[in-house]
Amino acid sequence: MTEHKIILWLALFVGLTTYSFWGIIKEQFDIGIFYTGNSLFIFMICLFLLLKNRNSLICFLLFFIAFNNLLDELFFNPTQTQLNEIILLILSPIIWWYKTKKNARQNNK
Repeated sequence: MTEHKIILWLALFVGLTTYSFWGIIKEQFDIGIFYTGNSLFIFMICLFLLLKNRNSLICFLLFFIAFNNLLDELFFNPTQTQLNEIILLILSPIIWWYKTKKNARQNNK
């Protein structure tokens, strides 16, 4: 099984678990897992898209947005724009530019 299929199966498991059991988990452990589970699910789907389409700017940007969403749910306040959003907004085009420039050099060799 390729890593692409493993990611899809894990995303399916996370999505089904999040939507099926979030109420039970919240009652038993008093934690809000619904939004974290959703952001992990979206992150995994965007990771799958990025691995399938490594040269796509849209997949790259979707991955960065999903990554930021997951970071917000895990470590930051997702209801406010904070420094992490600004840093990722600045870093994503820089990383894309560096990645495409590096790929262009490798293709020209």
